[in-house]
Amino acid sequence: MSREVKVGDFVKINFTGRIKGGNVFDTTYEEVAKKHGIYREGFKYKPVNIIVGEGHVIKGLDEALVGMKVGEVKRVEIPPEKAFGKRDERLIRIFPIRQFKRQGINPVPGMLVEINGIVGKVISVDGGRVKVDFNPELAGKVVEYEVKVEEIAETLNDKVRFLFERNFRSVDVDKVEIKVENDRIYVKLPEDVKNSSTIQAEKSGFIDEVFKYLKEINQITFEETYRRK
Repeated sequence: MSREVKVGDFVKINFTGRIKGGNVFDTTYEEVAKKHGIYREGFKYKPVNIIVGEGHVIKGLDEALVGMKVGEVKRVEIPPEKAFGKRDERLIRIFPIRQFKRQGINPVPGMLVEINGIVGKVISVDGGRVKVDFNPELAGKVVEYEVKVEEIAETLNDKVRFLFERNFRSVDVDKVEIKVENDRIYVKLPEDVKNSSTIQAEKSGFIDEVFKYLKEINQITFEETYRRK
């Protein structure tokens, strides 16, 4: 009989999130994404690996996982303060339309614009003034999640592979050899990693999380081999 999820567990989950009474905005299921018109070409739809209580998902969903068991499905309603935050009226600002015209932009309601490196949505254009909302799109919304616990990583080997899957998006995990010996991890990467522009960032993320969450590990070694064609 499987045990209950507790804070600190390495958990693999599937989920679908929707605005209460409204549209689906996120899912780990490819068929659900296609059905609701949010499918992203090239995105890998699969369960996500999180560590419960570490803020890897919104607070309300994080809390809902505690006490669940592998295979269990739960539906949970989450208020804004435990989801994507309350709306902040201070994040709605007004700009002169000439500021946009100088950049060749003709602002219209609903358009996304970037100002000083921050993306906002135009909510009105009136009398030479443009009102832009910099609140996150889901701020102030009550959301609903259906979540399923697929797996809990129990052994050190499982946790190492869990963190590898969590950080390496560009690598086919089935082509990777991972070995744990005492306090050391050895990772043999496939030759095609040379084509990845994100491999260094992925390595860095993996190293940081291993040393943060796995106190038993003191060394990580990567092996990459390239052959003349």
